[in-house]
Amino acid sequence: MNWTRLATAALFVAAVPALAQNVPVRILAPAPEQTVRGSVPISINAAAVPNTGYMTVEVNDQFMAALAKEPGAKKITFNWDTKANYADTGAPPRDGQYTVRVKTYTSDFRFVRSNELNVYLRNRINVAADKAIRLRYKFKPDDQISFVEKVSARAAGVDLYSAQVPVTLEINDVTGDVAEGTEKIAKTAVESAQGSAQQPMALAGRRYLVYVHANGRVTPGPKMKKANVSPALSMVTLPNSPIRIGDTWNNDITITPYYQGVTSASVAGTHKLVGLEYYGGRPAAKIESTYDGDATANVSGQDIKVHFKGTRTTFFDYMRGRLLRAEDTVSTDFGVPGSSAPTGNPYAGGGSTPGSGSSASLTIITAAR
Repeated sequence: MNWTRLATAALFVAAVPALAQNVPVRILAPAPEQTVRGSVPISINAAAVPNTGYMTVEVNDQFMAALAKEPGAKKITFNWDTKANYADTGAPPRDGQYTVRVKTYTSDFRFVRSNELNVYLRNRINVAADKAIRLRYKFKPDDQISFVEKVSARAAGVDLYSAQVPVTLEINDVTGDVAEGTEKIAKTAVESAQGSAQQPMALAGRRYLVYVHANGRVTPGPKMKKANVSPALSMVTLPNSPIRIGDTWNNDITITPYYQGVTSASVAGTHKLVGLEYYGGRPAAKIESTYDGDATANVSGQDIKVHFKGTRTTFFDYMRGRLLRAEDTVSTDFGVPGSSAPTGNPYAGGGSTPGSGSSASLTIITAAR
């Protein structure tokens, strides 16, 4: 027996106790052969990762992430966003079988162990090509429908503005296809200009009566009209008749940028039902919208012309008749030629001549709470 070799091995094990444990990699989630959708947590037992080591995650041999072991953690989790675009294809993964593989490594990049399993991705909802779907908002008295609207504006790589605006629609009554409700902007609504600290919005705490139609069109109540202000609700306007996947329709799209004081503005848009899929566990219609045109925006009781060009992706729960999420990517030009903004209006770019303008790229996200 070679005692020298055994002694040397014993010293090596003592020096690298994490490797000596040789703990198997157990995939805690998802389960083998599980059907998954949306955001998929991929977890392993942290004990399988050497101290100061890390794990990697692959899906169908494509590297997804590397995560370090946190001190005291019992598991390590990576959330696979199956709605996100792959870098090499520019599109999210298609439904089907996927192999999830997890590997563990030491801090000096030495492979330790691995494990894998298969899952079935099912984001899409399959329907017959000729099946028509009716998309309508559904309301009933005493409903409380809450959203958070988040806005960020940038120009030339500089942050110009951000806002976080909780909005609640309380339904008072429903007559036919029209719901009467109170639109409330929460007192917690905040905004920030050019990197400054967040401040309460002037609109915080605002309450007005509005009317919401089953197709999503929002019209102001008498007091809102008298005050010459616009609704903050921005819900995609749906077609008036049943449609099939791939169909398009045209109607105005309402944008709520808050940037430069614009509560909301409407511009002509084209919309397309691109498919049905699960979003947040709910069956949803995915709608892609495009728009490019001028709008008259109300700013502090005065009208200015704003040019909006952008796209919106909407997820609409067609079973419950509720908006789940809408995300706009839009470029804006404030104070375009022909603006009725008065001389010196800061919302027309701060210049002394109407139409001097200001431009920005905005991201606007409206998400149900």
